[in-house]
Amino acid sequence: LKLSTGEQWKTFQPRPCLFGSMIALLLSAAVTFIRLQSSSALSIAGSAVSKAAEKVTVELYYEVLCPTCAAYISEQVAAVWADKDLRELVQFDLYPFGNGEASMRSIGASGRFSREFSFECQHGEEECLGNMIQHCAMQLHDDPDVYLPMIICMEATTRTSEFSVSQIGESCASTNGFDWSAINDCVASREAQEDMYEIATYSNSLDPAREWVPWVTVEGQHDGSAEMGQLTERVCAVLTQKGGSLPAVCQSEELFRSRHNLTEDMKRSRPVCMGPGPVADTVEK
Repeated sequence: LKLSTGEQWKTFQPRPCLFGSMIALLLSAAVTFIRLQSSSALSIAGSAVSKAAEKVTVELYYEVLCPTCAAYISEQVAAVWADKDLRELVQFDLYPFGNGEASMRSIGASGRFSREFSFECQHGEEECLGNMIQHCAMQLHDDPDVYLPMIICMEATTRTSEFSVSQIGESCASTNGFDWSAINDCVASREAQEDMYEIATYSNSLDPAREWVPWVTVEGQHDGSAEMGQLTERVCAVLTQKGGSLPAVCQSEELFRSRHNLTEDMKRSRPVCMGPGPVADTVEK
């Protein structure tokens, strides 16, 4: 029924009280709908916060060309990440510097200074470049679903390939949807140098002090078991302590059978890269 003309309005003359009641009912329904939607949104947001709070934080301090670091990332980290349910409950924080030396000096006069950075890595310039490539990958895409597959790809490839770090990086970047030219621009940037200096400083100021790489902390505590091949087990143990539903892998019989005390033979079979190197004091010239 159209009510746009005077003729039609004369044809249908609703009683004021009935018309007003209809409007009131419509307004009431709209308000109720908005409240329900808001309540639903708050509920969803609350669930998201709760889920985030359940995550286990794993920090990994490493260097790109350390053989044990490459093995750890391509095996232990990759295993956690391959399990879709488990990776939703883990936050990986990666620090690619390791046992190198970083220095910074301020150059200038008359109150106008600029900072100059230099880095020396345990396995040479190639490793410094690889560390920077992986840092830039994380900077360009802060979603671990994007950058972790690239890092895992690089570490797995360095174990068996004779290609340069740059070639491996470009190949893994292409495979995982990165813009290689953007990574190169980042690597050459002042911001990336500043970031790497901060990573080096932080890596070498842990308490207790870092002694080697890979160095792994779980929930802020150095974890030798996670470091020596039991990352999934340790993550599951922490999730169990936190309570709530567990992913299937954490309830598997195979996982429980694999839990055992570390032996000296295990430690010798996976030698770490010892360190760390000092971070030089700031020098002004």
